[in-house]
Amino acid sequence: MTKVISLRKMHKAKIDIISSEDIEVCGAKEMLKNYDGVVVPGGYGAKGTEGKILTAEYCRVNKVPFLGIGLGMQMAVVEFARNNLAYLRDVASLLALPELLEKIMRVLR
Repeated sequence: MTKVISLRKMHKAKIDIISSEDIEVCGAKEMLKNYDGVVVPGGYGAKGTEGKILTAEYCRVNKVPFLGIGLGMQMAVVEFARNNLAYLRDVASLLALPELLEKIMRVLR
C-alpha cells in the first residue's frame, strides 16, 4: 500500500523495521528523529510494549503521523492515559492491560 501511494505521488517511500526493544534501550527520540511517519504493528505479550509506548509518546509530542495497529494502538491509548489522565498516571504495569483499557474506555464514553 505504501509503495502504491508513493508511486502515485512520485515519491519513493523508505521503509525501515525498528525493534521496539531497541527503542526501549536507545530512546524514541534518537531512533525516530529521521522519520516522517511511524506504523506500530500489533504483537503478543509484554515484550517490547514499553518501546511501543515510547514511540506513541514521541509521535504525539512531536506531531509525527502515527498508525497503531492492534497492540500498537492499545499502547498508544495507554501512553495517552499515562500522560494525560491524572488518575491513571501511576499506570506502570501492563499485566493489568485488559482492566486498564476498560477503565480508559469508560472515560471516553
